[in-house]
Amino acid sequence: MDDILKKIIKTCIKHASDLIEAAEAVFINGKYNLSYHLSVLAIEEIGKANLLLAKHLDKSSPEEKTRWLDKKASDHELKLFWAFWTPAFRSGTITEKEITQAKDFARNVHNLRMEGLYVNYEAKATKDIIRKIPKSQARGMIDLAKARIDIEASRKIKPLTKERAQMLDWFVSATADEEQRKFIFSNSSLKELQELKDVIKWFAWLKKQFEDADKEAQALLEKELRRQKPEEEEKFSPKWKIRTKLICLSHSIRQSALNQWNDHSRGIIKLYEGDKKKGEIIVDIVLPKIVPMQSLWSAGYGHMRRFIIALNMATFNHH
Repeated sequence: MDDILKKIIKTCIKHASDLIEAAEAVFINGKYNLSYHLSVLAIEEIGKANLLLAKHLDKSSPEEKTRWLDKKASDHELKLFWAFWTPAFRSGTITEKEITQAKDFARNVHNLRMEGLYVNYEAKATKDIIRKIPKSQARGMIDLAKARIDIEASRKIKPLTKERAQMLDWFVSATADEEQRKFIFSNSSLKELQELKDVIKWFAWLKKQFEDADKEAQALLEKELRRQKPEEEEKFSPKWKIRTKLICLSHSIRQSALNQWNDHSRGIIKLYEGDKKKGEIIVDIVLPKIVPMQSLWSAGYGHMRRFIIALNMATFNHH
């Protein structure tokens, strides 16, 4: 490992210590929400240091590593997860319970931090305008951050075996992908970890699952590209579904209204309510067999574009 990376990792740990000093200062003044937030930031710096170290082990170019890290630097839950689970990984064994706890804890800590950091402009009651973080939780997060900083500060960075480095590199990239992460932390995957009782064997098993899925998808793709045109009576039978998320902060549509659309539409476009807080509408575009795979993107884009134009026209000046 080069001197620059060592310096960056040490600086992450030093910055985490500085953040804890600030957390202690505002804690004394009774600003528990801010204290909690600063402590969480300190833990994120620890997670970032571990991500940097893990990513350093792969064989991608410096430019590729930088692009990858730039994209993941804003993923708060990912950094928290890496801060919480790496001590167990370094021990050589990790259980299903430890991974689940690290994942859930990272999500819960980040959500609480956000609720206590910003004013809720959609609040219906005074108590909901901003989440008040209790003194005990703020103190607990300071102590947790201090413990993680102490572990990192006393740790000597040792080279990993080739197999362990390769598997860790693969796992870093896989967990950074949202879709792959869903399978990695699924019940079936964690059950396999419980049976194997070896984190490296579990990494290898996961990697094989994705490789097998890719081979199967490639075979299906080649089969689809070779297929003949459908028979006349099958031309308009549903075959493809393209799912898209629309985000609109100015309007919202209840699922009951979307159901009316779904019941009376010809089936090309189906609508579902997404995350209300984000103003999401889920749009499914259903295309028939007559559309070849090579034309899916253009056909889906065309339908989606017309649908968005129709929505804009229908809601124009209706605020």
